[in-house]
Amino acid sequence: MYALQAYRRYKKDPVMLIICSGTLSDDVANLLKSSDVLGCRRYPCEGWGAKCLIMTKESLSTLTASEKRQPFASFGLFLTQSVPFSELSSDDETTKMLQSLAVDHYMSLIGNEAHLIDFFKAVLDKQEIFYNKILALADDDDKPRLREAINDAQVEQRELKRKLDQLEDDGDDGDDDYNNAVDDSNGNAADDNTDDTVDDNNDVDDDRVADKKTLYKKGMEFVAKYKKARMDKGKKRMDWQACMAAGRKEGLLLNYKNTNTLKNQFAKFEGNGDE
Repeated sequence: MYALQAYRRYKKDPVMLIICSGTLSDDVANLLKSSDVLGCRRYPCEGWGAKCLIMTKESLSTLTASEKRQPFASFGLFLTQSVPFSELSSDDETTKMLQSLAVDHYMSLIGNEAHLIDFFKAVLDKQEIFYNKILALADDDDKPRLREAINDAQVEQRELKRKLDQLEDDGDDGDDDYNNAVDDSNGNAADDNTDDTVDDNNDVDDDRVADKKTLYKKGMEFVAKYKKARMDKGKKRMDWQACMAAGRKEGLLLNYKNTNTLKNQFAKFEGNGDE
């Protein structure tokens, strides 16, 4: 069906690629012939396609080390043999982009909050030390020192709670940063409404492109104002997660899947002179 649809639309027989992550049956394997496409074998397809290429673990395993670094071969290795993307050493820009997207996705899954992970691991390590100390004192039946150790543990717990309360307070301050950014954005939006009106005769596609550019610029301006509001309060670290959440409340920053992509795009925006 696909071959017929492709022919009817383009008046050309399609080239089909089959990527096999398992094992080929003997009747198919016996009909395979050599191909000039890296990592593939050719399968007879007269009458329903110009070419039928099959990529398998076996066909990829015959490649040399330099051939495996080619983008198409790297892609095949990734799909058929579960090769970690970090091991696909290629200078090709497409492969680099795929690696970057994979890293962004991974960082979004873990929340990109490695410092929080380290913080809680350190807390658990301290608690383990205290528990071992208390157990040792209990074995010695030294009640005064046992009481002192418990008091020390309570002090550590209170310090932890204080730090968590401080993080929560920072989140509340983020709302102030959000309000400051929103006030400025709404003011600019009112100014934008006084600009030249759109000609009804303009092409619809041009209008959509213009709308996307306007929405993108408003999003970047929102981030800039949010960041400035934090800097004005003496906060040196930008809270990207709070900024993204605040922007989405205003219908902005909806196309960024995680804080990394937003951060990278904003860096480009700043580097281009806010264009």
